[in-house]
Amino acid sequence: MVLAPVATVLADSLLQGTVNALLTFRIGCIAKRYSAGMPLPSAKLVRKAAGREATVMLGSVVAKLTKTVTKAVWDSALRVVTGKGKAAAGRLARGLLGGPAGPKEPSTPTA
Repeated sequence: MVLAPVATVLADSLLQGTVNALLTFRIGCIAKRYSAGMPLPSAKLVRKAAGREATVMLGSVVAKLTKTVTKAVWDSALRVVTGKGKAAAGRLARGLLGGPAGPKEPSTPTA
């Protein structure tokens, strides 16, 4: 079982999703500040404040999603390992018992 490609895809997806969420939060914060009314705030101050606010918002979201994704990956890995263990135990039992029909009867020589 090779986990490196799976881990790479998972890490890339989480990183891309985190960046997308940060940018979405930031844009929402900027829109909120500009729609507050007159007078128009300084663009530089709005960008800085929106970045800080978005980072705080992102922290709680990432914590929840990391917990959810980690649990899902762990549960999947456990199912795979458990399934492979059961399959191996079944093969071992069949080998010890002589196949799917159970133990083989000793053959009696014919005269």
